[in-house]
Amino acid sequence: MTLKKLWKIIWVSFVVLFSLVVIILVATIRVVDKTPYFKTEYYNETFDSFNEILANNTEGTGQLEAGFGVVNITPNIISGEENPLEGKFKKVPLAGFGDRKTPATGVHDSIFVKAAALKVGNKTVLTISADLLLIPPQVADSVAFLLKKNAGISREQLFFGATHTHSSIGGMTPGIIGEMFSGEFQPGIITFLYHKFTDAAIHALTDLKPATFNSFEINAPELVRNRMNGEKGRLNDKFSGLQIQQINGRKAVIGAFAAHSTTLGDSNMEFSGDFPGYWQRKIEEEFADVAIYFAGTLGSHSHKGIGDGFDKPKYMGEELAKKLIESNEMQVNDSASLSFFSFPLKTSRMQFRVTKNLFLAPFVSDKMLPQADSCYIQGMRLGDLIWVTAPLELSGEIALDVKNALKHAGYNSMFTSFNGAYLGYVTPSKYYYDKTYESYLMGWFGPSMGDYVSDLLFKTSNNLAGKRL
Repeated sequence: MTLKKLWKIIWVSFVVLFSLVVIILVATIRVVDKTPYFKTEYYNETFDSFNEILANNTEGTGQLEAGFGVVNITPNIISGEENPLEGKFKKVPLAGFGDRKTPATGVHDSIFVKAAALKVGNKTVLTISADLLLIPPQVADSVAFLLKKNAGISREQLFFGATHTHSSIGGMTPGIIGEMFSGEFQPGIITFLYHKFTDAAIHALTDLKPATFNSFEINAPELVRNRMNGEKGRLNDKFSGLQIQQINGRKAVIGAFAAHSTTLGDSNMEFSGDFPGYWQRKIEEEFADVAIYFAGTLGSHSHKGIGDGFDKPKYMGEELAKKLIESNEMQVNDSASLSFFSFPLKTSRMQFRVTKNLFLAPFVSDKMLPQADSCYIQGMRLGDLIWVTAPLELSGEIALDVKNALKHAGYNSMFTSFNGAYLGYVTPSKYYYDKTYESYLMGWFGPSMGDYVSDLLFKTSNNLAGKRL
C-alpha cells in the first residue's frame, strides 16, 4: 500500500468518524430552553386547569373528625422464596446515595408508613407519609386506584410525602438515574409498598372520630442550615405542623421541617428512619400516640446534627421533639373549615444537562429517568394552617416569601415535597447556572422552573387564604 493510499484511508476514516459524532450529537443533544415559563404551552395548560378547579372548589365546615393508620414497612430479608406481599425479599438495596454497591445488611430501627384522615363536613383528605427517600409515582398511582375502588377516595384527596431518609428501601425507581441512587429496580418492592400504603390509609379512614386540633410553627435555626449558599443564603428554619386529639381517643402530631435527612452517610448499610425516625419515636414515647413526619423545603437545606454514627440523627430528632413538647401551650379547636384542591403540574420535557447550556434530548432523558405521567400540586387549608405539597424536592428559599406572606395574613403554613412523584430539585432560578449539585445536576427543567414553581406556590396559597396575600 502506498503512502498516498494510506493517507486517503486515514482521511476518509476521520471524515466518517467525525460525521458519525456530529450525527450523534445532533440527535442526542439540545440547547437549554430559556423561554420564560409564562410564554410556554405547559404554563397555559397548568393555569387553565388551576382556574377550572378553583371555579368549582367548595369547603366543608363543622366538627373535625380525624383518624390515623400506622403500618410497618421494614423488609424481611430471607434466603428462601420471595413474597412481596409479605415483605419478604432476598435482598433490598438502600436508597439515597450513589456509592453503595451492596444490599442492606440489617435493621437499625424499623421504618413505617403513616396516614392521617381529616374530615370536615363532606370533605375528606388523607395525608400519607413514609420513611422513604421519595414516593414513586407507581406507588402513588396504585394507592389512588385501590382507594378509589375500595373507599371512594380520589387522587385529589391524597397528600403524599416522605421523610427523605437516605437509609431506607431502594430498588423502587427505574431508569439509569433511579438505579444509580436507589439500586437495581425491583417491581416486587413497588407491590409491597402500595399495599402497605393502602392498608395505612384504610386504617386511618376506619379510625375517624371527632377531634380537636391546633397548628404550630416553631423556630429551629440551630438545627438547619442553607447548604447552597451558607450564611449568605436565606434560611427556612420553621418547624411546622398540626396537633390532633381525638375526643376519647388518640393524639397525633404531623410535622414538617427543612433539614435534609442525611445525618447517616453512605457508610451506613442498615435500615433507619434517620433523624425523622428518632423524632417520631420520641414524640410517641412522651407526647402523642402517632407522629407523622413530612420532608419540608429541603432542596437547599441541610441538618446541623452533632455527634458520630447514630448519635447524630438521635440528637437532631430528639432536639426537634423537645422543641415541640416544650412549646405546647396552644389553644385547640374542634370546629373548622376544610378546603383543598389539586391540579396537574405540567412542565417542559426533562433537561439533563451535559454542559452549562446543553442537555440530553428527551428520548435519552427518558432512559435516564422515566418522567411521571401525572404530577400534582395540592393545597389544603384547615383552620389557620395552609399546607401546600409538590412532586419535587422544594427549596426552602423558594417557599420562604410565601410563608412570610401567609404569616402576615394570620396563617401558619407547611410546604412539603415528594407528593407522589419526583421532578428533581427546584431551586431559585438565580442558582440555575451555579455549579452546585442541586441546581446543576438535579435541576432538570430549565432556568425558569424555580420562578414557575414560585408562582404556583403563591397562587395556591393566595387562593387558600382568600386572596389576602
